[in-house]
Amino acid sequence: MIEKTRLTSIDQLRGIAALSVIFYHLSAHSLINRSDIVQNSWVDITFKNVIAGDYLNFGRFGVILFFIISGYVVPFSFPKQNPIAGFVISRVFRLYPLFWASLTAALFLRFYAGNPLSIYDVLANMTMIPDFLASHRVLDIYWTLAYEVLFYVTVVIIYVCAGPLNLTITRQAAILCACLSIIISIFQIMGQPVAAGDKIILIGFMFLGSTIRKTQIDQGRLVDGWLKLIIVLLMGGIILRGYIHYVLFLYGTDTKFENFNSIIITHAAAIILFLSTLAWFDKLEFPSLTYMGVISYSLYITHPILMEMITVFGLEDALIRSGAYIVSLFVATIILSILTYHFIEQPFIRLGKSVRQTMLNTRT
Repeated sequence: MIEKTRLTSIDQLRGIAALSVIFYHLSAHSLINRSDIVQNSWVDITFKNVIAGDYLNFGRFGVILFFIISGYVVPFSFPKQNPIAGFVISRVFRLYPLFWASLTAALFLRFYAGNPLSIYDVLANMTMIPDFLASHRVLDIYWTLAYEVLFYVTVVIIYVCAGPLNLTITRQAAILCACLSIIISIFQIMGQPVAAGDKIILIGFMFLGSTIRKTQIDQGRLVDGWLKLIIVLLMGGIILRGYIHYVLFLYGTDTKFENFNSIIITHAAAIILFLSTLAWFDKLEFPSLTYMGVISYSLYITHPILMEMITVFGLEDALIRSGAYIVSLFVATIILSILTYHFIEQPFIRLGKSVRQTMLNTRT
């Protein structure tokens, strides 16, 4: 019963993360493109301060929550028999079929709009990591998927070299990521051309989730001194990344959606909500929110396709002017996600389990 409750809480957190990202993207896109919003009106202030501005960024909040959840769940899903192959097969069949379906739709929309991709860019996008292959994403919103894949590769390498993740490894990995990002940030502030600070700190948040999981299992508690140290280091790294991006403007001045304050508060809010849910809210069950967590990957994957489709087919302006953009796409995203989950995700997850079992039977 305890395990069931815990997993229900994680699904509810997934639901919150997915809905936060969707709400942010739809709100930001529609409000940015509305010229009738009076500056400093309550709508303008709410958008700037709460949705994507001075105090909280819903999109980044959802992404960081997703990353912590991935670290909490994914590294501990290695099967006992043929763990590496089994893990890779489960991840491939879990993630790629729906992603390739969405990629096909996105490529069709780009072709329809007269902006086709090169063959190389198409192939690079199929890997889910075009950022690391000197290519361009079909849809910018999918940038987080490359970090997920990078985390999976890192976990597999650790498993091959040191075996299953234990508490010591997760602590060391989280601390290493935080410290490396801090060191890189210091070098950048001093004018040295060192990269990857953003990528490393985000992987660190995933290992934070892993450390929380192992602390629960091994220590029988949620937070200990090591975890507090990791959180302090990660937040220190985030403060430096925020300083670099939104105070020094080392990467340009595209700060429309965030500032120095919001990036710090947003990351802290994701950590606090995650720990609070496991500590105090683990017995609260909201079936609708839990279901949103179950279909959260579909929610994340499908909503940018619908946004792109509305734009390409020329329906965006009318929906924005009428005030129906957010509601109509929100509802459409949920409906489409239910369909893609039941007709794409679930069948391929079952197929992945079948392939894994067949491989196991063949070897035995």
